[in-house]
Amino acid sequence: MGDAMMHASIRPHFPFFCLTGRVLCAALLGYTSPLYSQISSADLSSADGSYIAHNGGFSLTVEDSSASLAFFIDTTDITAFLSQDGTQWVYPPQAPPLPPGQHELIIYQTDDPAQWQEINRLPLNVLTPSGFEVSVISPTLDITLKTQLASDTNGDATALERDTFQDGELQAVFASEQQTGTMTLRSNINIVGFSYRPDALRFAEMNEDAPKIDLADYLVEYEHGAASVALGHISYGQHPLLIDSVSNRGLQARYQISDELDFSLGLMNGNSIVGYNNIFGLSHYDDNRVAAATIGVELLPTRPGGLRAEFTYMNSERPSEDDFNTGEISDAEKNSGFGFRLLGSSESGRLRGELNYAHSRYTNPNDPNLELDDPDTPIVEVKPSSDDAYSAEISYDILAGESMLWDTPVTLTSSLRYAYADALYNSLGAFVDANLALYTLGLDGQFGPVGTQFAYTHAQDNVDDLDTLLTTRTRSLTFALNLPLQSLFGAAEEPQWWWPELAYTLDRVHQEAVNTPDPELSGFDDPSQLPDQITRLDSLDFTWYGEQWDASYRFSIADEDNRQTGREQADFTTLEHAVNIGLRPINDLNLTLGTAYLRNHDREQSLVNYSNTYTFGLDWTFWNDWVFNGSVTYIDEDDNASLAARDTTTLQAQISYRFELPGPASRKLPGQWFLRYDREKLNELDTEFELDSSATTWTISSGLSFSFY
Repeated sequence: MGDAMMHASIRPHFPFFCLTGRVLCAALLGYTSPLYSQISSADLSSADGSYIAHNGGFSLTVEDSSASLAFFIDTTDITAFLSQDGTQWVYPPQAPPLPPGQHELIIYQTDDPAQWQEINRLPLNVLTPSGFEVSVISPTLDITLKTQLASDTNGDATALERDTFQDGELQAVFASEQQTGTMTLRSNINIVGFSYRPDALRFAEMNEDAPKIDLADYLVEYEHGAASVALGHISYGQHPLLIDSVSNRGLQARYQISDELDFSLGLMNGNSIVGYNNIFGLSHYDDNRVAAATIGVELLPTRPGGLRAEFTYMNSERPSEDDFNTGEISDAEKNSGFGFRLLGSSESGRLRGELNYAHSRYTNPNDPNLELDDPDTPIVEVKPSSDDAYSAEISYDILAGESMLWDTPVTLTSSLRYAYADALYNSLGAFVDANLALYTLGLDGQFGPVGTQFAYTHAQDNVDDLDTLLTTRTRSLTFALNLPLQSLFGAAEEPQWWWPELAYTLDRVHQEAVNTPDPELSGFDDPSQLPDQITRLDSLDFTWYGEQWDASYRFSIADEDNRQTGREQADFTTLEHAVNIGLRPINDLNLTLGTAYLRNHDREQSLVNYSNTYTFGLDWTFWNDWVFNGSVTYIDEDDNASLAARDTTTLQAQISYRFELPGPASRKLPGQWFLRYDREKLNELDTEFELDSSATTWTISSGLSFSFY
């Protein structure tokens, strides 16, 4: 029997409760779809891909009712569950539920027992029991038990907070994703717990009232066509001067009005929060918020991203908060502003640019927490300040992979950036260097495997040129060069290990005063108070790679040159040598050796400080899933005048075992056990302050962790 001799359609059977559930789901999600799919065997490409209920059954119409047929869903034979009534083949609702997802219904003709003939394949798309086309739920649970078995301190060592303890920690993550048509629903919830209350998420805020199990973060996202909504720990803002990737708990919405126009909104708490009390992040919206809205317009509809304009408005407020750790009460803050952003690129993408402008109004509103008890004490009212900030950036690919000498691809990109912010500019949604004008020129290149970067920055503060303020100019130069000599001169089929990878970096910063403020009004009455300093760092790194080893050598020299009047000799030079070697004598054994030498010369004090560091590390999988890790570090410090000396020895050794336990549905549940020993000894001598101390601290700890998923 050929395809032309048969017409088949899949028609689901729906009990009343199934139909009611689908209608309710459609009403809640705003989604409609056909209640059954009708597929023509003569033209499978006309199938609309509609989904059927997993427990609603279906029917097939076969024109030749005398044929012997067999029916498979993918590789599963379901023939026994179908009944024939003339040209109808029925899979009843009472039969086993259909597997959710996208499948194929394969029909075979079985008149000849020796050779079945496939006569048709029909798409069979089945909804999940909850009525979604796709539903994925991924819960995870990690439990960790930590134990400090023993500990001790000797000499002048600070006593440990707890000599021994047994603590437990857990992290539970619930992630899910559901899809139906153009609707997608995602969720991610992260809960953490600690048996030791001082480790709790909100202990600094609530002390002994802090819950041991708490909500760390969550995010629920809903997308339907051109609209999307997110609730939980969101990130909002793409304006670098007004609101830039502020991540707090709140609500975010976006709607694509047309191909050229879109709108977004962000409402969130004014500062980062955890816990389940302020679950939506909007409970204190009146005085603790970051609210912003953005309208975006594609000015070149035929080339999205070619030229885009965005207008953003923000209104924010934060209350004062007590900081018990520092005994500080921070000011309340209030801020509103708007910003404009224009970004685009050429059709080839080689020319790219961005222009930003923001206007911000900032103030410290009246705060009862800062009122003085003495009513006679005069209080100066803080006045609101309205300020502007600008930035512009442009980059151009001078060469974009063109082949040049020896057919080597070459890329070369230049960039130029300008930024300016008024003296009192401030925004609660973005970090901006106020009272500063900045220019940056960059050049990045790649010649085959050789890479280079160059950047020059010129910055100057006191943008209002006030005579009473110090004006400081900072010029910085950065250069980096990477030369993989093995790739340049070695043979690809037989790498020559003696050719290293070479990297050179240069950082030079010159900071100097460019004015002399009025001494009577500014307090700058000594020329030595006017800064003039050059700092330079040169570093050279060599790295070699062998089949079972690697090695590196680093040489660097840092120089700090003070040029201000009266401090010409207050200069420092730091010299560093460092060598590291890695050995892999066998597959399961890694050894590391390292040494570093540091010399710091204080010219003004004629004092030279020395530091020598020696390290050894071991990582050994000695039997199946048993691993031993160990490290020893010794640091010796002294100076040429024998004023002070210090030596520190740190030892760490751990044995661990990874295992798997049988879990539900034939899953394997991974776990790990470890036993660790830590020891640190410090000897310190200071002849100037007559200090001679020795301190030793050691601990033995163990841990057991399980992952359930």
